[in-house]
Amino acid sequence: MEYPFALTFGLELDRSHYAGAEAADDRLYLGPQGLLEWLEDALELEAPEQSNEYLRIEELRQICLALVRSRREAEEGSGEGEAFFFEQSLELDSFTTAADLLERHDELLLAGWDFEAGEEAPERLKVMALLREKVKAGAPGESGMSLSPGTAERLAGVEAALEKPLFSEVQLLEPLELLPPVWQRLLPKLGPLKEPQPGPFEEDSDLARFQRFLQAGEVRPFRAEGDGSLLLLRVGRASDAAAYVAGLFSVNPDFRPLCLVPDFSSRLDFAMVKEGLPSMGLLSVSLARPGLQLLKLAPAFLWEPIDPYKLMEFVSLPVKPLDEELATVIARLLAEMPGMRGERWNNRIREFFAEAEERWSQQPKRLAEVRRQYNFWFVRTRYELSEKAPKEDILKLFRYLMRWARKAYEEGGEKQQSLLVLHAQARQLTEWLDYLPEEALTPLELERLVRKVYQPSPVQFRPREEGSPDSVHHAAAVATPVEELLWWDFTENEPPAFFSRWYRHEMDWLVARGLALENPDRLNRRHLWQQRWAIWQVHKRLVLVLPETDHGAACLPHPLLSELSVAFSLSSEGLDKISFRPGQTLPGITKLPSEESPEPQPLPEPQPFLRFSLREWLEEREEETFSSLEDLFYYPHKWFFRYGLQWRKSPILSIVREETLMGKLAHRLFEYLMNEDCLSWSQKELHNWIDRKIPVLLQAEGAVLLMYGREPER
Repeated sequence: MEYPFALTFGLELDRSHYAGAEAADDRLYLGPQGLLEWLEDALELEAPEQSNEYLRIEELRQICLALVRSRREAEEGSGEGEAFFFEQSLELDSFTTAADLLERHDELLLAGWDFEAGEEAPERLKVMALLREKVKAGAPGESGMSLSPGTAERLAGVEAALEKPLFSEVQLLEPLELLPPVWQRLLPKLGPLKEPQPGPFEEDSDLARFQRFLQAGEVRPFRAEGDGSLLLLRVGRASDAAAYVAGLFSVNPDFRPLCLVPDFSSRLDFAMVKEGLPSMGLLSVSLARPGLQLLKLAPAFLWEPIDPYKLMEFVSLPVKPLDEELATVIARLLAEMPGMRGERWNNRIREFFAEAEERWSQQPKRLAEVRRQYNFWFVRTRYELSEKAPKEDILKLFRYLMRWARKAYEEGGEKQQSLLVLHAQARQLTEWLDYLPEEALTPLELERLVRKVYQPSPVQFRPREEGSPDSVHHAAAVATPVEELLWWDFTENEPPAFFSRWYRHEMDWLVARGLALENPDRLNRRHLWQQRWAIWQVHKRLVLVLPETDHGAACLPHPLLSELSVAFSLSSEGLDKISFRPGQTLPGITKLPSEESPEPQPLPEPQPFLRFSLREWLEEREEETFSSLEDLFYYPHKWFFRYGLQWRKSPILSIVREETLMGKLAHRLFEYLMNEDCLSWSQKELHNWIDRKIPVLLQAEGAVLLMYGREPER
């Protein structure tokens, strides 16, 4: 079967990419994941329906544990044996160790190693060869347990099944020598390769001079002319930068550059919408989504003593599996007395449901659902932090979250995309827990498990609307030349430093057998190429937006700013001719957004006196508490407002300060003591009573002091 397609391949084309206003029908623009899926379909190979990396980690973890057990059993019999290089790490954190070993295994498989290691092989590679042997056969004592195929196995399967070219041309966006080894082997088999060729940049403009400077790699400075082809827009705050750029789009209808937004933030999109412009449909990535927060907060309900801070976060989330009115009541209880199920707690919850029965008398299903929610989260068996929680209880927790997230997403008109992410991650957790051979988990083991699944996922708050500028999220995702490019947030947003997993002698041993691994040198050169690629693709104008601060923190400029400074260092003016601030005339852009300052609205003069009719406002009190008597004797005005008028400060839904909490607990203890016939007690009886009462009081109203590390205060 013939495939009359040309292919453009780039490592960053899997997400948003730019292929021109009218992309050719006979050309595919694919990244690694997209090309893998296309090849599996073309070669009729079986592919997994969904990502299974989290299950592969668990499978390899169990294989490693079984391998260590068998080694130790053999060592006990013979008295000889040497521990595997990963053995101690496996004991301390088996999940993270298994994830790292899986990455090493896949890297060696993608390099083309057959996992044949002789006596001269480095020790760690011998262990990896042994691990691969157990992976293929199933670990001893783990009948049927083998490693599910992942991306590495799928690519190896495609490479083995590929017999003839499938494309008329394969255009690369990164040089072949900079690609990962598996793609260096696979891409030449797909069709005639066409290496990327920046330039030629023959125009006499600031932009062309900078492009030639980046291409030549030589320190040959130029003089900036300020012709408008290269603009560096410096703005104080990122939020002001977004508003200013949106204003430029608003007053210049013909100014519609391709927008490079590398920070996965919707700030620019929100500013565009406020200006009445169509949404670009930008993706936003954050771990602070309320839905995702539930995944890490839910386990707090399993343990004793409770963590009031996590409970407060849970009930304060705007999206949660708890009725909003009930959540507000609980948040106020926690803010005043950070504990659970004490006398005041029980009285207030009882009052809430009594009031709810009257208000929701015509909504019995709602009342039943709210009771079920309360019982599920707050009336449950909890386990000491030093103990383990049964796996079945943990599964119930995440299955509840999974079902609720799907239901809430559908009932909310399918608008809360983060709920879909929560549903998927809760499902992954339940599947992983089902795979676990352990019947119970410690708090630390469960936290590590959640961290492996708890990942940010791109969310689109608004769909892209007609008439909006094109956008990409990576400089290497510009697949075709563009007239104008606006590089939003031209700040440092670099990946972590590159480190090799292998020692030099291990890499030398692999290279001697014709195997190439990813190395820091190739990764760094590839990263430099990708940074410059978007600039090389621009023909007419490049606008770099550089905010100085973001959320109050100073922003570091993008590394390319240093090269820009060197490129135009021939004159003493440096970057002055291409640097601009809001309000300054921009060469080549005809109109500027106007600045409007709102008129100040002064507050009215405060009233010096408040007048009350005591008969109308004051209520008779039959009894006083220790706290109210203290206020009456020492702070009469405070007693008048709080107890006489029944005024309360609007509660701030946060845990009280430690000093305030200590005072509240002391007053509460005195109130309990005043209800006892304590005048005839001896000192020993008083101490015994305090020893019995304090744990109960802390559990109900001062759980903060029961947390780890608070022993001195207790």
